[in-house]
Amino acid sequence: MSAVSHANVVGAAACVSLIAIALAHGGYFERTQRASALALASLAGIALLFRGRARFGVHERVALAALVSLLVWTALSALWSSSTAEPLREAERALVYVVALAAVLIASNRRSLPALLAGALAAIVLASAYGLGSYLLAGKPANSEQHSLLYQPLGYANAVGILAAMGVVLALGILGRARWRALGALAVLVPTLALTSSRGAWVALGAGLTAAAALSLRRRGRLIVAGAVLVVGVGLVVAILSSPSQADSWLGRRPGYWRTALNEYWAHPALGDGAGAFGRYWLQHPSADPGVQGVRDAHSLYIETLAELGPVGLALLLIALGAPLAALARARSPAVPAAAGAYVAYLVHAGVDWDWEMPAVTLAALLCAAGVLAASRESLQLKIQVQ
Repeated sequence: MSAVSHANVVGAAACVSLIAIALAHGGYFERTQRASALALASLAGIALLFRGRARFGVHERVALAALVSLLVWTALSALWSSSTAEPLREAERALVYVVALAAVLIASNRRSLPALLAGALAAIVLASAYGLGSYLLAGKPANSEQHSLLYQPLGYANAVGILAAMGVVLALGILGRARWRALGALAVLVPTLALTSSRGAWVALGAGLTAAAALSLRRRGRLIVAGAVLVVGVGLVVAILSSPSQADSWLGRRPGYWRTALNEYWAHPALGDGAGAFGRYWLQHPSADPGVQGVRDAHSLYIETLAELGPVGLALLLIALGAPLAALARARSPAVPAAAGAYVAYLVHAGVDWDWEMPAVTLAALLCAAGVLAASRESLQLKIQVQ
């Protein structure tokens, strides 16, 4: 198979997989997660069969090993959790991400990155077009939780918002020269993002565009942008910690969720409370926010991981998610800034919402992360040979 044909196949597979999961309520429900894991495993097997071998660089091995370890640690938390079912459900979702990352890394290489990102962007635009069309034609359909926000096809407005924000970064990054295509994509993505009213997604979009711009600048420019982002980030953290009442006004009830999750961690500082335990802990401590019932997630991937899986779980998560960022120094492709920018947008938004529980959003981010990893492969690689 020629390099062009191979890249097109990778892009098409990424598009079909992502749009199928997005239209199935974002892959949120267990039956969809199982089907997704099987489908992605089949794609990985086919890719490995046709390629004969997969070469993984250092950063790829680190990312995969950390993600697999996180999966194992999640399942093991059933041993100290008061519920066996919840950790196993969380492990099942983590399995989808492990298989997805492995499949993309096996199938991709540096030359296939533009096609991979184009496939991801096409899926995001199609999902957004479906949601936007349904929203406009149905006359702003209302939902008891989502009110009149645009929340389809994922079922959650903020998830639709961050998916559209990642699409904006990709569209500006890989379609910059094809102006009409870029404008067409933005004509769908920007209204979709606006109608979700997701403040977190807008902040994440700013972070993603900043990261993409920084990677496109010279070294000095990158340092300046990185410093500015760091200052803004520290300022936000200080504002939240010092004035929780003011933070509540624009972060909604999230500071209350975060404080409850931190209390949960301090109650189980060594191993955490067990994967998926936050919702149960919330019900056992209604005084955290008596006006809210049935909260299942802490609305922060990092804080919730610490509360449920302890320092070990958080360390494994940060290593897995940080490996693609570490690989940027070696990544060589014009499409890398767009991929990294979209990935950074996800990382920022995951800190203020439950994106990890929405496979369509996390898989879109993993496509970008895997693309960066594949573009950074070194000459000394690990060979996986099919006998």
